Amino acid sequence: MYIVKVICEKTNPELSLPWAIERCKLEVVKQMHHHHRHGAGMWEFLQAMIAAISSGKFEMVKFLNETCGEELYRWLPTDKSDRVRPDENCEVSVPKRIQSHFL
Repeated sequence: MYIVKVICEKTNPELSLPWAIERCKLEVVKQMHHHHRHGAGMWEFLQAMIAAISSGKFEMVKFLNETCGEELYRWLPTDKSDRVRPDENCEVSVPKRIQSHFL
């Protein structure tokens, strides 16, 4: 676990997030989020969420939505962000809306 933490702390999220999503490594995504969740890293997390949706990795989508939610949606162009806001009564709406919008 410590080695994952150290590697994720030092690694660029642009390189490691796609690797983690492709291999379904939720712990790596969590560590990357812990170390790179502020600033420019959010664009990489949005791309990771889109990749997770595309490949059916909804556990990762759920994690990213719960931990980054609103902050992720700010990275979308303004005309598209209203389409991916979660409905009050539906947790699944965000992944489905993002999937239908980008795929």
